[in-house]
Amino acid sequence: MRGVSVELATSWMPPGTEPTWNARIGGESTNVSRPVYGRRYHGAVTCPTGVRREFRSVAIKSAAQDWLFTVNAVICGPHLAAGNAAVNDVIASIRFKK
Repeated sequence: MRGVSVELATSWMPPGTEPTWNARIGGESTNVSRPVYGRRYHGAVTCPTGVRREFRSVAIKSAAQDWLFTVNAVICGPHLAAGNAAVNDVIASIRFKK
């Protein structure tokens, strides 16, 4: 695989485990983690051996206080910048209805 795999999901956030909110997306508190390079991150999506990879994760706080909307991405090289642009487009397109 060369390119990008993006997973959109919801997950339960146990009480007392809130991440540090460091951004806002669609008006909601968000935790944008630093990209992680090189190690295996997502068991279902892997990059070929020797291909540079980047993993990104964004957690968006739901209006329901104990749920998160998550965006997780695996980007396989050689064009990490193009993959990052695609992930940024997905994140920028997120809208919430209340």
